[in-house]
Amino acid sequence: MKLNKLLLPILLVAAVIAAIVLFSGSKKEEQIKEIYTEVTEGPFTVQVLATGEIKAKRSEVIRGPAAMQRVGVYQTTIQNIIPEGSVVKKGEFVAQLDRTPLASQLNDAQAEIDKINTQLEQAIIDTTIDLRNIRDQIKDLEFSIQEKKLQLELNKYEPEAIRRQNEIDMEKAERDLKKTSNNLKLSKEKADAKIREILTNLKQQQYKQDQLNLVAKDFTITAPTEGMVIYIRNWNGSKQGPGSQINAWNPRIAELPDLSEMIVQAYVNEVDINKIGLGMDTKITVDALAKKEFSGQIIQVANIGENYRNYDSKVFEVSVLINEFDSLLRPAMTAALEIITDQFDKVTFVPLDAIVRDSLSYVYVDDRSGAYKQEVVLGDANDNEVIVWFGLATGTKILISVPEDASTYPVHYLDPNEKGQALARLTQDRMERQKAKDAMRSKVKNVEISSDQSGDGGFIIF
Repeated sequence: MKLNKLLLPILLVAAVIAAIVLFSGSKKEEQIKEIYTEVTEGPFTVQVLATGEIKAKRSEVIRGPAAMQRVGVYQTTIQNIIPEGSVVKKGEFVAQLDRTPLASQLNDAQAEIDKINTQLEQAIIDTTIDLRNIRDQIKDLEFSIQEKKLQLELNKYEPEAIRRQNEIDMEKAERDLKKTSNNLKLSKEKADAKIREILTNLKQQQYKQDQLNLVAKDFTITAPTEGMVIYIRNWNGSKQGPGSQINAWNPRIAELPDLSEMIVQAYVNEVDINKIGLGMDTKITVDALAKKEFSGQIIQVANIGENYRNYDSKVFEVSVLINEFDSLLRPAMTAALEIITDQFDKVTFVPLDAIVRDSLSYVYVDDRSGAYKQEVVLGDANDNEVIVWFGLATGTKILISVPEDASTYPVHYLDPNEKGQALARLTQDRMERQKAKDAMRSKVKNVEISSDQSGDGGFIIF
């Protein structure tokens, strides 16, 4: 009984040790197996991966008052705007702009109108007084002429010298009357001109005030049509919401996208842009829809690269039209693109990790004849695998990591003539594929995208 009690712990420990040894051995064997693979034959896809943002192919831009610049308001603030994603009907409230700059203009215009009205009243009063004085002078002169005429009749029997003096006085009075009458006429014309000038200034200020009042009404922004409100994105990617500044040269407030047709706007690294072409098929997955997959087609490729945030090198803007309609798709959703640049029905390929590039390309082979380095001719590659155009047979066992004794492996070179023929076939195949791509692009249907969707890079619209 005591012996059994002693044996039980020993057996348990032995079992545990055996399990650990067995597990470790199987794991070690598994790790050894993982460094080997076989040359595979089958369909092969070459793709370029990119991420982008979903946008509407067409959209209605909601803008601020077009007359801001004309009335001297060059910048203002979005005081209030409805939440992004709100659905509005035509004519419903969207945003309110800050009227402070406009209020200052209105106050200045009203002050100028009051000033001009005061000038007008003063001019009328001054003119009335001046003309009244001249008319009084005319009446006095007319009385004087009557007196002199009477005096001349009374002195008709007086000496000639007295009569002559009376005639001269009367002629002088008549000249003064004529001169004063002319002064009255000129004063009227002068007063009329001055009042017309004041009235013209008043009319201009009133027109300016009317325009300001009209623009003030436009500071309350309403929807030009029915749709879902989406905030405008600034150059740095931030959204233009409450508190954002808008200027008279680009008074965009928000937009109402047409959700019936959506695109993905993405950026492709300059290294991969030469692989991209119009009309290429694309697989699209949307993060917000549980990686739901859509199909698409490239409809625009930028001619000019640009520096873009979060990218170390220059990128080119690419637009992909989503073929399927889904009511759950919304602007600003993040999407991953797999742009299919080439497809092969049946080729030989190996993992990229198995390729060693030195002065030539080769793989480490381990078959019945032993272990050696095998020179290969490589074709197109994707992110994980590369086509072996010549040099390896299907099913050949190769290493996917460099062995510790790699320096002892002999090199099996390809026959120069066979290698040259393989390279020639590879070049011919690539030329034929490029011709097929060019022919496909020429048949792609013309599309148009709202100008507000495009970036700064020059787009090909085909």
